[in-house]
Amino acid sequence: MRAPDWNLGELDEGTADKILTNSTDQLCFTHEAAAVVRKKFVINASNANGIVNQKYRMKNLSDATQFVPYSVKLNRTDLESSSVVLPNTTSLSLEFNDRVGAGVNKTCFTPTFTTTVDKNVKAGDYSDVLTFTVVTKP
Repeated sequence: MRAPDWNLGELDEGTADKILTNSTDQLCFTHEAAAVVRKKFVINASNANGIVNQKYRMKNLSDATQFVPYSVKLNRTDLESSSVVLPNTTSLSLEFNDRVGAGVNKTCFTPTFTTTVDKNVKAGDYSDVLTFTVVTKP
């Protein structure tokens, strides 16, 4: 797996989407193509700052009482109709790329962050750490 260090830059007040389209921002999983045929996978992530109302939270680095709620939609780069929103509270599953047939393959996702910046949130640097899990769906 290749997990980038995502930088959302300046966030607008209110609810807004930030799509990270650079290939270096893609979340990619490397796998054997034959190992994923006809299998569904559940992708989810835990985080360092907790989940409230089904949203992750970025914490202000200089004021631990300040948070920005967010979610992440992972859009499969080679199949636009395949996506999952994190936190994945419904355990939605999707397929990985099995088109190569044999050998090593890669499935990549473009992230879309949906943030909600309250008008009373202090300016500053906000951070969170996501720890991804991928399991096969029975």
